[in-house]
Amino acid sequence: MKNFIRLIPVFVLLSACGSAGGPGNGGPGNGGPGNGGAGTVTGQALDAQGKPIAGAKIWVKPVVTTGLYETRTDAGGRYEATGLPPVGYRVLAWAEREYNGQRYCIRLGHEKAEDYSPINPANGAVRNFVLKASGRIEDVELYSDMGYFGGSVSVMDSRHVPARNAPLEFTLTPTGPLIDGKPGKTLTLKPNAEGYLLDVPVGVYKVTAVSLEGGKRTPIKIGNTASSLGAEAKLEFKPSGQSCVGSYGSGLERAYLYWEPSTATPPPTGETQTWDGTVEVNGGNTFYVRYVFTVRQGTEKSSESLYKGDFFQCESPSTNCDKLGWAQGVRQGDTITLITMLTELNASFATDGTFSGDTFFGTTNAVFQGQTATVNLTRQ
Repeated sequence: MKNFIRLIPVFVLLSACGSAGGPGNGGPGNGGPGNGGAGTVTGQALDAQGKPIAGAKIWVKPVVTTGLYETRTDAGGRYEATGLPPVGYRVLAWAEREYNGQRYCIRLGHEKAEDYSPINPANGAVRNFVLKASGRIEDVELYSDMGYFGGSVSVMDSRHVPARNAPLEFTLTPTGPLIDGKPGKTLTLKPNAEGYLLDVPVGVYKVTAVSLEGGKRTPIKIGNTASSLGAEAKLEFKPSGQSCVGSYGSGLERAYLYWEPSTATPPPTGETQTWDGTVEVNGGNTFYVRYVFTVRQGTEKSSESLYKGDFFQCESPSTNCDKLGWAQGVRQGDTITLITMLTELNASFATDGTFSGDTFFGTTNAVFQGQTATVNLTRQ
């Protein structure tokens, strides 16, 4: 079995509406783009890569009087509102964007926090916009989970009780680029005093979670509903059911995650268990593996069980397996931590995970370079 030994170092080193005016209506001295004429607001809308956003809906709305100047950006992302009386205005913008098979209407942000304040265009004014996946919407007061370009996640237990300051930690791993086109980053978040994960950059995530109760990191079951709990969940943010044009909010619906403490009972002492499955390394290599364990009574708590046995690498699922080392672990309820030693390679790795029925799912933290791998095993 040379294949595993050759590859294992990789693992271990492991909107156009009718308007009172529009682009091009303001000539010299009347507020054309870039010349800052009286009674004029001009600007440009860009995406996160600095490219123009064409067709963005622009509202120039009086603060204390009625009326509305409405226009769209041109192919260069530029807009112009002319002939405006010298009163205070707020300038807002929205853009439609296709993402993950859905159409979103996203509010665009200003370049600077002070640009959210009202302006008087008597001497000409500029307000530019940019597409944002997260951050504060400065003209929206913070209320619960409102006031962010990023999505909000309501965390509840299986009885639909908000997880207010619950000792939980969620790891959100992006599965692709964010809505602004930028690569996402893995996030580690805890519920706030109202049970929310706030300002999550808009994207699609794989989510796992642990309980921090008692100073231990115990994996817990999570899901998008109280009846779909498992070792991990998919998190995505849906577009608001109504058009967001005119709304000060982000244009997103709230997402939900549910959790449940473990209620599993330990297996009987002396039982021999065989787990077959795969180890999929972040770099792309997948190995077929087998663990054979004998269950023993734990030494710390009566609810704990010790697992001791052998680790095998297989050429195909459950067949042609060669022993490469040994493994041991401590299981409490649905959670287990395994330590695997590869004696031929003088290397080791640890795997933390949870059970769902007869299936074990875990994430491996390699000894070197912080690389990770996904472990999926099924009890035979």
